[in-house]
Amino acid sequence: MPTYHEVISTGPPILGPGRHAGIRLAWAAGSVLLLTACGVSADGNEARALTGDDIRAVLPDREALPGWQEFGEPLVLEDRAQYKHRACPTEGFRGCEGSRSFGLAQFRSGDDRKTLVGYRITAYRDEQTAATAYDVLWKGHYRRAGGPDARKLDVGKPGDERNARLGTAGSGGPGALVQVRVGTALVVVDVSGIRGGDLGASLVKDLTGVISERAQQALNGEDPAGRLDE
Repeated sequence: MPTYHEVISTGPPILGPGRHAGIRLAWAAGSVLLLTACGVSADGNEARALTGDDIRAVLPDREALPGWQEFGEPLVLEDRAQYKHRACPTEGFRGCEGSRSFGLAQFRSGDDRKTLVGYRITAYRDEQTAATAYDVLWKGHYRRAGGPDARKLDVGKPGDERNARLGTAGSGGPGALVQVRVGTALVVVDVSGIRGGDLGASLVKDLTGVISERAQQALNGEDPAGRLDE
């Protein structure tokens, strides 16, 4: 059964939830317009595959997550042999078929440094391939995240498909795992806290919305600008 450390696979032990009261999303007002049907781009054509440069722009930075601290440098890879064990933690790396590039970024919450969020994004050649990979990865791995007592988590309606679980992280504290498909891209968001702490569903929803919107903006040919507002 996968732990949240296995989901992230890099970085230090998770420390725990931080103060996030009052965080809201600056992108919320326009999100309905941006989350278009089934990965269709702004000009009505089928969504294109994201490049490595696109993924680098989609991954949140300090400007996108004000008050959060980057943990290490963002990672972007375009060689499947280098990223498949991170992007597709399934037997035989199933779910990586048709993938083109991969990105990873991690952040700690502000001054308290008690919440860790990990972002993963994998680009696929087309929407059908991404949709197939979504099912394979969820059924083959991520649906077991958080342990046997994990429950479904409502994160709204980011992207074209989404699933989320709230349970226990590898550190013994609370953890949430979200998988989202945005057109030709799959996004995994992992949020973890300290043992005995709490992890608000609203924070997980907001952190998921940031990267989902940034991915949609890139697919629409726009500069990714989704962010959290303090």
